[in-house]
Parts: sequence; C-alpha cells; structure tokens
Amino acid sequence: MEFGIARPTAADAWKTAGGANAWPGMVLDAKRGILFAATGSASDDFYGGERPGKNLYANSVIALDAQTGKMRWYFQTVHHDEWDNDFAAPPILVSVTKNGKTIDAVAATNKTGYVYVFNRESGESLFPIQEVPVPPATAPGDTAWPTQPIPAAPPPLSHQTVSADELTQRTPEANKWAREKFATFFNGPPFTPPAYKQETVSAPGFSGGSEWGGMSFDPKLQYLFANTENVMWTTAVIDRSGRKRVEGPDLPGAQSRYTFSGYNKFKDEDGFPATAWPWGHLTAIDLQTGKFAWRIPFGTYPELVARGLKDTGSESYGGAVVTASGLLIIGASDFDRKLHAFDSKTGKLLWESELPYAGNATPITYMVGGKQYVAIAASTSHDRKAAKGSAFVAYSLGD
Repeated sequence: MEFGIARPTAADAWKTAGGANAWPGMVLDAKRGILFAATGSASDDFYGGERPGKNLYANSVIALDAQTGKMRWYFQTVHHDEWDNDFAAPPILVSVTKNGKTIDAVAATNKTGYVYVFNRESGESLFPIQEVPVPPATAPGDTAWPTQPIPAAPPPLSHQTVSADELTQRTPEANKWAREKFATFFNGPPFTPPAYKQETVSAPGFSGGSEWGGMSFDPKLQYLFANTENVMWTTAVIDRSGRKRVEGPDLPGAQSRYTFSGYNKFKDEDGFPATAWPWGHLTAIDLQTGKFAWRIPFGTYPELVARGLKDTGSESYGGAVVTASGLLIIGASDFDRKLHAFDSKTGKLLWESELPYAGNATPITYMVGGKQYVAIAASTSHDRKAAKGSAFVAYSLGD
C-alpha cells in the first residue's frame, strides 16, 4: 500500500509504530461509490518520540473510491496525536441546506468533542477550520506538531480545559480533596502533551468527548445529535521500566524506552468525577447554522438522585436512533439503566423506562405487522456495583 501512518513524515516509523486503523467501522455513499473511514491514533498513543511528523493518515477522515480503494481526499483532525484523541465512531452521512442549496455531507466527531462536517465529494469543510498554535512536548525526545486544526463551528461538545475553579462542588470535603490533588497535576492549554513523570490534565479525556456510540441525524430538522462525556483524565510519560504491565518485544513500540502511566480518570474519594457537573450531555446541533439547537445534562447517578442531585449527567456508551415521528431514543447512560425518548426538536423528555441492565448500545427501530418497535441490547455497564447479566429488551411505539 502506498500510504501509511509513517509516510511521508517519518520514513522508518512504520517499523515500530502501529495504529491508524479504521476500528470503529466505515460508511458508504452507495450513489457516489465513496467509502468514508475515520481512523485511530498512531501508537504509542501518548508518546510520539519514535514517530515524528504529522503521522498521516492517523486521526483522519478519509474518502476512498469504493471500486478501487484510491483515496479521493482526507482531512487530519489531530496532528501527531499524543492524547488518544482518535475517532471512536464511524462517520455519518448528512444533507445540509445552506444558502438555498442542499449539500450532501459527511460528519464525524472524535474524542476531542469537536465536530467536523465535509462536502462528500470535495472534502471541503462546511465551517471554517483554523490551524491554532499549541504547546510543545516536554517529554524526552518528543516533538509535538506546533499547530492543531480547530473548527470555528460547531462549538466543542465537551470542555477543552479544566481549572481549579471547575472542580466538584458535590460536598465541601470532595472539593477540598479535588483541589489538593489537582494542584499536583501539570495543567496547560488544550493539546498540552503529557509531561514526563508528572500526571497531566487531559480534557475531555481518553474516552471523550464522543465515544463509540457516535452521532445520529434528523434529515427534516437537519439536526445532528451526540451524547458526550465531560470528565477529566490524566496520564504521564514514564520510563517503560516503571510501567506495571510489561509489553512483549513483538508488540508495536516495545523497543521504546518510554510509555505512559495509564488511563487515570480523575475521581473523588467517593468514586464520582472530581470535576464539576454536568458530567455528560445530550446535544442537538443545527447543521444549517453550526450552533446548538438544544443541550441538556444526560445521565444520572441513582444514589445522587436520592440526595436531590438530579442533573449531574454521567458518562455514556452507546448512541441514539431518531424516528421520522420526531423521537430521539437513547439508552447509553452508564448508571441509571434507562431507555429514554426525547422530542428531537426541543430535547424535552417524553418517556423513559428502566432496563434490567445498562443500555450501553445503540437502539434499533423496526416494523412488524404495521406496528413500530424499538429494541436495545442491555448488559452490565461500567458500573462495577451493578448486577452482571444481559438481555434484549423491546418496546412497542404508540398505542
């Protein structure tokens, strides 16, 4: 293959670096014969000393000729990724009316929480994107790319920085603990590379932003929907000898002296996110304007609801399905185990039902005998306190 993550920016990196695969899947524009892929990070995810340059075509939206596999266009959303800011979900096909003209486009979002919308044929962005200077790498032997592409619209779906004043207010004790711990971290502007031997703030974090549930689209409203997380993680570059898990010599990057300290979620002493809520959102983006049509906290912690804290939001895994009748149906939330139906135009909650396990999947809707149903796969979630098990659950829509 002519192209790869190492070329043309680092001729020998392909020998040790891996990644840049389209692991979340692809989407096909059958009419045009264009296959769209969104790729993962180059590895090692958090140390780039052995893979200098932009690392094409990692972290990219790529349009391929479905007949030949020839690349038609690409856009790299993160240069020389050192934050695991890859695409966790496939792109989605949308049609947008701008200046009285319908544009067939492809939209994608990654763990940064930014949304990218491109003309399917030309690769031209429907909204301005500017290369913005970002901090240099400080780990030994690493060189960060000096700029990153930042969309002017839509707004980011998750926070891009965290300050001491944006830590949890759940209790005075939790806030005190969080401030003391936060003071030990290295903290900088967006796209600050992990520091050497010092835990470094990453916001939104290594699970996003947006996760593998991806986005959904209402063609009548021209609204794009996404459920996203709003928590904080940390990691640091460390000597490989300091890593508890030993990687085999046959694995990519195993020759490197450096690795990372782990996927460290910033939680308070009671196990809740140590940043201020909402910890998760459900957002509708009007693609005609690039602005939010509506945005609500999404997900709850039942034990916090019992204490009167109802709008905390939570992490979520799994996406939504949108019906022609104007329903946005989603499970996804990690801890409350509910399936929700929202008015897709307003974000108003219309109905919800508790599942036996978390609905960490994207629902489907189907017709049988003239009646419409919605079904979801429910299983043990990221909540380690939850009962283990799995089930398929179906509901009928209407009377």
